[in-house]
Amino acid sequence: MEGEDEETDDPRAFSRQAAWKRFVVLVAGSAMNFIFGFLVILLIFAGGTFTPPTVTGFMDGCPYEGETALMAGDTFYEIDGYRIYFSSNITQFLERGDGTYDITVIRNGEKVAFDDFYLVPRDYEGQTSPMYGFYFGTSESGVGATLKYSWYNAVDFVRNVWLALSDLVAGAIGVNQLSGPVGIVGMMNTVGQSSRTIGMAIENIAYFGAFIAINLAVMNLLPLPALDGGRIFFLFVNR
Repeated sequence: MEGEDEETDDPRAFSRQAAWKRFVVLVAGSAMNFIFGFLVILLIFAGGTFTPPTVTGFMDGCPYEGETALMAGDTFYEIDGYRIYFSSNITQFLERGDGTYDITVIRNGEKVAFDDFYLVPRDYEGQTSPMYGFYFGTSESGVGATLKYSWYNAVDFVRNVWLALSDLVAGAIGVNQLSGPVGIVGMMNTVGQSSRTIGMAIENIAYFGAFIAINLAVMNLLPLPALDGGRIFFLFVNR
């Protein structure tokens, strides 16, 4: 746009606008990507079921069940400070730890904290691989639940991008594990081919597309010179 990268006398040029107007313009692209991703998730989730992080039962012999431990009806709220939105988050953040965690659950409407709670996968009869020993049910969706879990999913996508970036900086993952445009197309092709039906393929590809849109929204706000985040950074520095 005129005045974004060069000097101009046009009073309507980008560089001659108030700082707050330039900020709104620079944020708009990422905001639209996030909104698009959220709306796609909302459409996918409409009329579906969800798996909230609420324990519905335990396997026989599970040592983590009891009044001073986990109980049926407990809803996982946090693990080591990470907010839990879905049951899948539980395994995700347990795998990032060393077997001892600070866990907060919601029990009878109140938060119950377990500090240094030892929790590792174990072998259970009839299971082919080690498991934690508790399981979760599904809940039917209504308008409120669909909106809530769609929002949770979008926020979870944002968090996963930041976690990937922090792991990259910490050396937990390598640059070779990141994907460019060709890799993304390849992943979308894999997602489509692994789906059992055409309908599921369309849904899974759309869901992956929502993740990419939200990923781009976050990445574009990084404070790097070539990105809108870099322009926002210098906008504040030069005020």
